[in-house]
Amino acid sequence: MNVGWILGSAVVSFAIAAILGKWLVPFLQKLKYGQTILDIGPKWHKGKQGTPTMGGLMFVASTIVTSVAGVLLCSAFASGEDPVFTQVTLSFNKVFAGLAMAAAYLTGDSTITPYRVARYAAENGYYVPGQGTSWSLLSDGAGAFGISCYQLSLDQTQIDAALDAGQPVICSMLPGDFTTEGHFIVLTGRADNGEYEVHDPNSVERSKKTWSYDRLSGQIAALWACSRV
Repeated sequence: MNVGWILGSAVVSFAIAAILGKWLVPFLQKLKYGQTILDIGPKWHKGKQGTPTMGGLMFVASTIVTSVAGVLLCSAFASGEDPVFTQVTLSFNKVFAGLAMAAAYLTGDSTITPYRVARYAAENGYYVPGQGTSWSLLSDGAGAFGISCYQLSLDQTQIDAALDAGQPVICSMLPGDFTTEGHFIVLTGRADNGEYEVHDPNSVERSKKTWSYDRLSGQIAALWACSRV
């Protein structure tokens, strides 16, 4: 959520509380939900006699209203009115996450997020509503994030050489251990047993395991090695 949304929500919430207060305070006074001030204490404190003790309801109500409105607006965007927003909500199952992970890993720039990649893809023609995201985002668009990616053949020797050179490998995955439809993971290195270290944005558990070439090879649709520009 950006600063504009936060400030806008605060202003709307304050306005609702002010409007409710004009009606709620007199109503509570009429119901005699007011403070009773004892004679002990300073005399000026008696001026609070009758002040409603439940006036905070207007702040609770205004917060609830703005929160619900925000959720409804987000739902409206996600339903398809904003294709970028829709894709971002699904980005951890798309190419955006793979490119973001590889770029952040190589550059150390934590601001490279799936949302940022998705926005770039939409603004530069890599994402087409109704069709999805072109894989050319990896080969042609990666430079916008300080890295270069080139496609590999599904060959263990090529994958090992890329990883040994410090180049993470983005993999487009077919249904199998990682997905039932389509998914992207990133190979970042080789363990002592020769298996691959995997970063799966959908699963911490799968990311903690190492995976053999034989287990992965039948599930890989395409793969790209990435290096810093």
